[in-house]
Amino acid sequence: MDTVVGVVNSVAYVSGDFFIFSMELESGKLCGCKGNLLGIKGLSPGVPLQLTGKWGNHPQYGRQFE
Repeated sequence: MDTVVGVVNSVAYVSGDFFIFSMELESGKLCGCKGNLLGIKGLSPGVPLQLTGKWGNHPQYGRQFE
């Protein structure tokens, strides 16, 4: 498992605990992210996050953290 740390840049989709969003990592790079974030009621730009998961490759959207 990998860990990424950063700040939410934008939120594209929300359904219950499932989110698709972009995040600016500590390195300054943008990262596409998707997955279930248990315990998160609201996700908006500027929210700091530390996520544990794995890197995947979406056929249309490219590399994403899941």
